Amino acid sequence: MKKFNFIEPIKIEVRYPNVKSVYDEDDSDVEADFFSFTNGVHVDNKTVQGWVNDCVRKLLDDPENHYSYHHSGNTLVIATRNSEEINVFVSRSHMQATIPFYEYTYYDEEETM
Repeated sequence: MKKFNFIEPIKIEVRYPNVKSVYDEDDSDVEADFFSFTNGVHVDNKTVQGWVNDCVRKLLDDPENHYSYHHSGNTLVIATRNSEEINVFVSRSHMQATIPFYEYTYYDEEETM
């Protein structure tokens, strides 16, 4: 019987992110994870209504889709769908943070010995 050579698994260390969830404008020394869109360009109500309609239409047209969103300037529109309803959220002067689930560190075989 032929002997198979298997690829060695990659050794990974998983570190969970340290989220600075408190946003404090007065403390300029702290590097916050959040970016504020307070001073973003104002989006008029007619445009926001168009975004709401578009988000809802996307959710109704595709039953596999569970969320839809639009954003620009200081405005964010998010629509979510569950089995019973569609929820629409409109936010002006919102804050946003992008937080990865994991931070991966890869090791070579030589580094682990």
